Amino acid sequence: MTGKVIIDLKQLSFAWPGQAKPALSIDAFRLNAGERLFVYGPSGCGKSTLLSLLAGVVVPQQGVVEIAGQRIEKLSAAKRDHFRADHIGLVFQQFNLLPYLNVLDNVTLACDFSHQRVTNLKQAQVSALDEAKRLLSRLLLPESLWTKSVMNLSIGQQQRVAVARALIGAPDLIIADEPTSALDRESRDQFLQLLMAETEQSGSSLVFVSHDDSLKSHFDRHLHLPTLNQAVSTVEPSAVEGANP
Repeated sequence: MTGKVIIDLKQLSFAWPGQAKPALSIDAFRLNAGERLFVYGPSGCGKSTLLSLLAGVVVPQQGVVEIAGQRIEKLSAAKRDHFRADHIGLVFQQFNLLPYLNVLDNVTLACDFSHQRVTNLKQAQVSALDEAKRLLSRLLLPESLWTKSVMNLSIGQQQRVAVARALIGAPDLIIADEPTSALDRESRDQFLQLLMAETEQSGSSLVFVSHDDSLKSHFDRHLHLPTLNQAVSTVEPSAVEGANP
């Protein structure tokens, strides 16, 4: 751990249009560089809302959302898009792969929209194509599929492509939204081990959201969102397990 703060939330409150009660209310929360956080809780507790705020898809009505030293709630929508492309790798529930591109092109696409990721790869002295191949190999996707359309892949294989796209260029933060929901237990555990290994190698922090609290053992820290999602003066110790004192 470097001590660098990747996520810093303060006095955060967000309500969706037409709702009087906030969908999310967090007094304070921090995540440091390299930490791997598991966020869990039942449906409707604000997990997807939290991810949308961290990614800059929406901004809070009140409070601070600081990612890698940048207060993203202060940025325009266009600047949030640029910041997200440079600093955040997203793994969506539905993967959001482009059906008209092959596997390799879907992975390297992340670099086409991010000068920072390209710079990171140049510093590592590797091309985007070579890094895409390395990630796909590490994630156990057969080379025979790399030039195929993603539409020819199974759900589990598409998942690996989505993760490789998020990881390429070593963004500061990886956000994964229920990415293992369609996997059996053996495939799920194998996938999590690979994801942990790759985020550790890149130095990326990880926020992994699920309703399945049996996955907690894979992570450095655990955040039970219903406990933290309260307007309280301090973060309750039970809300964030595994946190450094």
